[in-house]
Amino acid sequence: MRRIAMCEQAGTGMRMMREEWQKLGHPVPTYNNDRAWKAFEFFIPELDKEVDTASDLMKAMFGRTDQVTGEVQRLLAVMKGEMKRQEIQAGLGLKHEDHFREKYLKPAMAAAAIEMTIPDKPRSSKQKHRLAQKGQELMLDHR
Repeated sequence: MRRIAMCEQAGTGMRMMREEWQKLGHPVPTYNNDRAWKAFEFFIPELDKEVDTASDLMKAMFGRTDQVTGEVQRLLAVMKGEMKRQEIQAGLGLKHEDHFREKYLKPAMAAAAIEMTIPDKPRSSKQKHRLAQKGQELMLDHR
């Protein structure tokens, strides 16, 4: 949970998930953290009575725009118009393609901060990336 910015310090992230869930107006969830087995169970009371529970839970857990990684912020800072992967990577001064894809490109795409110019052909030699609407908003928020 710490790697995806969903925990407080070196904890499990349970406190933050519970608080975010409650902010959405849902009943207080409970959980059982089994440290010996490195597992936890998250219980949501009256789950069957919730209308849009699954999407609210996803928003509570992953929809926070203030938790964009430093790597994604750096990537957004070098974006100028439409750029090939190699251009973005060079702009960041990174040489290792796999590292760039895993730590920068994929998280930026998952956060909908950037988008492909040819989404139907992700492996096209003509593929470029550009700031998406959310990426532009994030850039304004971090200035």
